[in-house]
Amino acid sequence: MMKSILRFEVLQLQFRFFLLPVLLLIFSCGEDKLELGIEGKVLGESGQPIPAAIVKIDGPESQSVVTDTDGRFFVGDILAGTYQISVSKAGYKIYSGNVRVLEKIATADVVLEKEDSQTVSGVVRDQQTNQLMPNVQLTTNPVTYSVTSDDQGAYKFGQKMKPATYTIMAKAEGYEPAAITVEVVLGEPTRADISMGVKPVLYVQPDVIQFGNTATSKVLTIQNRGTGQLIWSIGVPTEDWLQVTPLKGITREVGSSINITVNREGLKPNPPSATLTITSNGGNREIRVTLQVDPKPVLYVEAETMDFGNQTTNKVLTIQNRGTGQLDWSIEVPKEDWLQVTPLKGITQEVSSSINITVNREGLKPNPP
Repeated sequence: MMKSILRFEVLQLQFRFFLLPVLLLIFSCGEDKLELGIEGKVLGESGQPIPAAIVKIDGPESQSVVTDTDGRFFVGDILAGTYQISVSKAGYKIYSGNVRVLEKIATADVVLEKEDSQTVSGVVRDQQTNQLMPNVQLTTNPVTYSVTSDDQGAYKFGQKMKPATYTIMAKAEGYEPAAITVEVVLGEPTRADISMGVKPVLYVQPDVIQFGNTATSKVLTIQNRGTGQLIWSIGVPTEDWLQVTPLKGITREVGSSINITVNREGLKPNPPSATLTITSNGGNREIRVTLQVDPKPVLYVEAETMDFGNQTTNKVLTIQNRGTGQLDWSIEVPKEDWLQVTPLKGITQEVSSSINITVNREGLKPNPP
């Protein structure tokens, strides 16, 4: 009986010595595993901490944690090896990278970019109707590149821009160019909605100004069929018979009246038409001015009295046409025999007519009537 007890105690002692190295090994491995991990911070591009970001690792082990209020995270109790780390948060682009864990805790600081970081976007609207405007060309200064608004009037400079002050310029047919200044900040998107006003549009009535045979004054109306201010000026030909007032002005909602007057005095029949040239920031127009001049001859005689004195027997009387057309004239001569006039009738236009006046002194008494 004693032998059996001794043998059991020896076996029990041997078992204890066999078990001790196994326990030490297990304890040693547990200490190595606890010492390995990944720590870091999740920040925005401007250095601000990002809390509540989800950090996932995938490798020899897979885990996920959430950053604290300071943007810090720690993934512990992992095996050595290479891990793929991904960081995500709503409104930010997903970060993905690799980190290698060897004999100590690895550090992996992460910078998250916002989804529209350092971009400029917005919509373009009609200033009057508030309707969204498609097909608007947009550029920037300093120059980056150009974009076009879509069917919903939306545009976006989607490539990451350098932090700076930019002017966004918009152009569309039938509208005044528009511009807006924006500040592109590090790590942040920028919103810039643009309103465009219809540009001034020149409208003139009537298209042709006809003075006919008798009129001397007409009114030309300039209207702004667009928006804003229509700045206009009128170029007048050098004809002396035509006068225009005013020659320049600004028209908004109310039309502008232009007085056109003609001076018919001395005009020949069928004068050539004149052209008024109207230039403005809303377009240009040419307005033709026409008039008709009926022939109107005007008799002019150089001498109202002809004195032959004591000896003169011949003089010349000149008839002129100071008007237009042809002057038909005739001379009625008294019945005195001593007076002769030739010719007694004629037509005078531009060239004067000469009338020969002769007297026959033979047989005349002194102081004839």
